[in-house]
Amino acid sequence: MKVSIIVPVYNAEKTLIERVGNLLNQTLSDIEIIFINDASTDNTLAILESAKNQFPDRVRVLSLKENKGPGAARNAGLSIATGDYIGFCDSDDIVDSTMYEKLYNKAIENNADIVDCAFYRESQNKAFRHFTNDIVGEISAKQKSIILQGGFCVTKIFKRSLIYNDKNEPTLFREEYGLEDMDYLMGLIARAKIFHYVDDILYIYKDSDNSLSKEQDFFKYYRNHASAMLGIYDTLSSLPNYSDFQDAAEICMATMYINIKDALEKMHGKINDTVLQEMENGIESMKKQCIQKPISKNPYFTSGLSEHGKTLILKEERNKY
Repeated sequence: MKVSIIVPVYNAEKTLIERVGNLLNQTLSDIEIIFINDASTDNTLAILESAKNQFPDRVRVLSLKENKGPGAARNAGLSIATGDYIGFCDSDDIVDSTMYEKLYNKAIENNADIVDCAFYRESQNKAFRHFTNDIVGEISAKQKSIILQGGFCVTKIFKRSLIYNDKNEPTLFREEYGLEDMDYLMGLIARAKIFHYVDDILYIYKDSDNSLSKEQDFFKYYRNHASAMLGIYDTLSSLPNYSDFQDAAEICMATMYINIKDALEKMHGKINDTVLQEMENGIESMKKQCIQKPISKNPYFTSGLSEHGKTLILKEERNKY
């Protein structure tokens, strides 16, 4: 099998038929689409089983007994994927029918560990491309540092040997919280050697703005970002070449830190002061553990942070130093 695409699905009956069609109509014939039904309570499973019955040579369906989130669903898919290259797709996004043929052909032509494509981000009404003509082939530590600072798993395919070890055991996603694909992707990039891209917009990322208007959203937001921050550190700091891209990793963790600080600021007067103080102490402790250099001295400080983020960091470091 040339390519395996892993798609977590949960209660997606309203958009699933169209999305399944995009994947089943891929021009790459030697492909398997692995749908993971994450204990859906609507007609998702029936739609997936129908697709499997119509395309038994292309569709595989796994159904989890309990809803465990996208990380666990992707891990279930990795346990059965057979492709030489592995891709991930979100069930509410749209892929071009030529996407995986173009990515696979580029990968084979260049013996690439990772191949990326341009994508359209609906929430910003804007197209993006994280790879450029300067970042292809066997890349330097500096080029890898640039790649580490952006992008998504879903716009790429990955060589099987990058994900699976000699015993055919896959590197797994975090399962407990969201943003699990961030540190996972950074770990794969850190271990890869050869990168390439297809200069076409092949993926439509149908994301939406994260709202902090509800109290429960705030706690989820805090947990997700804090877990991602620790996930990045745990994934990358243990690698023997961590020093090669530590600055890039720390600017990414600084972004998580700034996002949490902003969220905490919005919660003053809305949640218990003691709870808020504990959370503020927690993120400061995480920052101390994960970010070992002054953020304002990071070579990516100017390009890697928003103007608001830079202002916040400069104020904090002035008060500290």
